[in-house]
Parts: sequence; C-alpha cells; structure tokens
Amino acid sequence: MKKANLIWMIGIFLLVSISVVNAETQIYKSGEAFNLTRECFYDGAICTGDYDCTITVYNPEGDIIIDNQDMSNQTSYYNYSMNPLFVNGDYRTRVTCTDGTNSGSEIFYFQITNTGDGTGISMFLILGITAIVLLIISIAMANYYVSFASGVMFIITGLYVMVYGIKFVADMYTRAVAFVLIGLGLLFTIVSGYHAIWDSD
Repeated sequence: MKKANLIWMIGIFLLVSISVVNAETQIYKSGEAFNLTRECFYDGAICTGDYDCTITVYNPEGDIIIDNQDMSNQTSYYNYSMNPLFVNGDYRTRVTCTDGTNSGSEIFYFQITNTGDGTGISMFLILGITAIVLLIISIAMANYYVSFASGVMFIITGLYVMVYGIKFVADMYTRAVAFVLIGLGLLFTIVSGYHAIWDSD
C-alpha cells in the first residue's frame, strides 16, 4: 500500500510540475528567418485598413536592431519578416499602430534559442530533480522499484538534453551531459532490476 501511495505522489508531482511549464513566449531558432505577426484591435474590433503599424526590436543586450520599421498589412494581422538572428535570448518588441487620429502600442517578447525549443531550463530541472529525489527515496527506503523509476527518469532526462539541450544551448557539452545521464540511468535500472528479480527468487 505504501508503494502505491508513493507512486501516486510521484505521478502527481510530475503532472503538476510539467503543467507549470508553459511557452507563451514565441520561440524561434537561431540562424533561421521568421515572421513576426501581431493583430491590431481598436475598440474591440480588428483595425481597418487605414491603420499603419510599425515595429521596434531590442536585442537581449538592449540595443535597437529594428527601428520603427513598417509592418505589412495582411488584412487580419500585421507582419514583419525578420532576418536570421544569431544571439540567443529574449528580444523586447514594441508594435505601434495608428490611423492618424487613434493610436496604440503593445510590448511583447520573443525568444531565440539554438533549438527553437521554449522550455528553457525548466523542464531539464524538473526531470533532473525528479530523478535525484527518486534516487534519494530509493536509498532511504532501500527500495529497488523506486531505484528503477529513478533510473528511467535519468534516461528520460538524458534523452531530453540530447534533443533540446539545456536552456538556450545544444552543443557538444550538452550532449556529453546527456550521455552521462543516460549512462547513470542505465546503470540504476539494470542494477535495481537485477536485485529486484534476485530478491524475489
């Protein structure tokens, strides 16, 4: 019964943790061109064709890289074609729309990463901490089943790092970390599986 309760608690922790991670910020891949699009609303309705919108973009260091450039009107939204960006991080963006009489502006952020993935370091931390917590619980309880679960979580963390990297970085070093995590996971699953089978005999 205690094992079942522990497994339920771990499952609920994982579900809640993963649901906390969201990707509201638009994410784009370093080195690839992309389109920035925004809708224009006035008094609760989509702006008429009389409105002109301009865009200003600041790089992560705070320097202006796009200064008050015109956006193209696509009827239901406005578009600006961005050239590839190679500096990873958060880009502050201001869009201002006016018809000569009425005007308004919006500030939003988009993000550039090596992989185009927006989970940043959050998912890596959630998976890694879960694997470590399970390992500590398995040692404290001397429970091979929890140790096996910990090994599986280390493997999942390693696979995640292999595909998405850590935060904005996916390179040779993050792949080395991924191999270490996968190796630890395989070690824990094989050893705990062997002992669980041996002890049951």
